Amino acid sequence: MSVPCARVTGASLVAALAVGSLLGHAAEPTRLRVAHPNGPAHHMGRTITAFAEDVKTRTNGAIVVEQQGENGRPATAFEAVKTGQVEGAGIANFYWPTDGIQGLGGPIPEMNVTLLPYRLTDINTLKRFPRSEAAKLLEAKVAAKGVHPLMWIFITNTNLFSSVKAPLVNPGDFKGLRIRSLGGISEDMFRTLGAEPAPMPPAEVAQWIRDGKGDGGTTDVVAAAGGKWGETQRYGTVAPVYAVFYLIFVNDAWWRARTPAEQRAIEAAAATAEQMAFTLAERASADAVDTLRSGGMSIHVQTPAERAAWEAALIAPLTRTFLSLSPDCAKVLALVEKL
Repeated sequence: MSVPCARVTGASLVAALAVGSLLGHAAEPTRLRVAHPNGPAHHMGRTITAFAEDVKTRTNGAIVVEQQGENGRPATAFEAVKTGQVEGAGIANFYWPTDGIQGLGGPIPEMNVTLLPYRLTDINTLKRFPRSEAAKLLEAKVAAKGVHPLMWIFITNTNLFSSVKAPLVNPGDFKGLRIRSLGGISEDMFRTLGAEPAPMPPAEVAQWIRDGKGDGGTTDVVAAAGGKWGETQRYGTVAPVYAVFYLIFVNDAWWRARTPAEQRAIEAAAATAEQMAFTLAERASADAVDTLRSGGMSIHVQTPAERAAWEAALIAPLTRTFLSLSPDCAKVLALVEKL
């Protein structure tokens, strides 16, 4: 005897297929690709890895964070994010005050504030910066350019001043030297010391020295160790003269497409990552100093008396230069001084 078949209507078939689709094929997660030049093994990369795990947990896998080197060059990262080639990127604060960021539409001179000598280098003060009113003012400047600022990743307050022929201990030791500098007001700093600044990526410095075109440079100790600066520069002075952060930002349309719950989850993970970055950076810096020493570089740590001499030579002229760049430079400096 045959078993009668149940009558299947068009509506019930569509419903059944929809249920089957939900059960068998979960929605594809939304990607947040973060482009930057430092790589996943760098302490910045490790911070973003932890951020990615946190975002995945907080969103139940709905958002997956990936980091990539492609589109991570400071010159092109902003435009890549703004045009949607990649969802997010990070650019160090010393690039924002320059003309080197494509698509930015003009420098943001206020970003120089962490480069002012000895103004924002105390580690406890730095830890308050990412969620401060000073940071919000800078974020507003970036947001006005058409992207959504997300978080600040601390890189360093442990700076290296390296040289080929003699230690750079006193302000007068820089006179006449060709020194690799950061962008922005870092160039003015070396001019104030009587040196000739040459902005370039830290990875290019060793060959620049070998070619006889330079006499030394500055970067954070981690970049110097990774770039094996000790092979070309015998002397290094470690001093907390300036601080560097990467500002991570995302495509504005991508951010607005996220639900309020997703936005809250990402922001919570970002706040956690910002503080984790300090711990990772401090460990990386300590290891890097050891690496530089073991690699043959003669390391000198700046003494309080030497710091006082550098402060006397640098703070007043660099502050005047900074305040002359825009009316909002005075505002952000006042906010930093309240931290």
